[in-house]
Amino acid sequence: MKKITIFAIAAFLALPLGAQKVVSTGTQDIVESAVKPAFVQVKSSYVVRDRENGETYKRDGRDDFNTVTSTGVLVQGGVFVTTSAVRPWEDDAAFREYSSWYDGKTSRVEVALPEGKIFVADSNQRFFACHPDTLIYELEMKDLTSGLKISTATGDVDGWVVLWIKEKDSTITLSSFQRRISFSENTESYEISRPLISSSILGGVFVQPVNTAIGTVEFHLCGLVLDADKKLIVARPTSK
Repeated sequence: MKKITIFAIAAFLALPLGAQKVVSTGTQDIVESAVKPAFVQVKSSYVVRDRENGETYKRDGRDDFNTVTSTGVLVQGGVFVTTSAVRPWEDDAAFREYSSWYDGKTSRVEVALPEGKIFVADSNQRFFACHPDTLIYELEMKDLTSGLKISTATGDVDGWVVLWIKEKDSTITLSSFQRRISFSENTESYEISRPLISSSILGGVFVQPVNTAIGTVEFHLCGLVLDADKKLIVARPTSK
């Protein structure tokens, strides 16, 4: 992975996610190490529902019909997810043959937290829409304090795009590069060029390094990154 020197910062000491203390010249490795715990695995289970009578059905021998795995980004108070977590049946091949007669209903969502804990949301858990144009949602986790802080900065923001990538051998890696994005108050999503990689992009973030004290840098979340064929979409995380 190509190394890119960013700014003069120090030896890396692990602080809570979103605040990393540094004391020497760093590269993209520091950014990736700071942001990596924010990328989490989300498992969404669902049952099928009859459109006429509303009855729900599971698959034989299971507590659900199927489970779909997707990517989430932890923020303080919740996790941002895509439609794969909210409506897991939509792109699931196992549901395709039933789609003419049935709908799906999410029955359980599991979020794997960095400290090894599993957050479980039942079917009554609410997903808050985060501007439907980009199909980003937030699953509320009120007690979560270890996620990234959200930034609503406008104007030119110099930051880092950090991508969560699935290699051809199924290995999960990170890739990052610097970028300046001009944010305005009335625009929710922005297009940037996609790096020339053949691997599958599972998700990503655009973060801004913010000096909060002498020797302390926090990486604030300015945007969620979605793969859109030959480009990337940076969607701003709006509040509920």
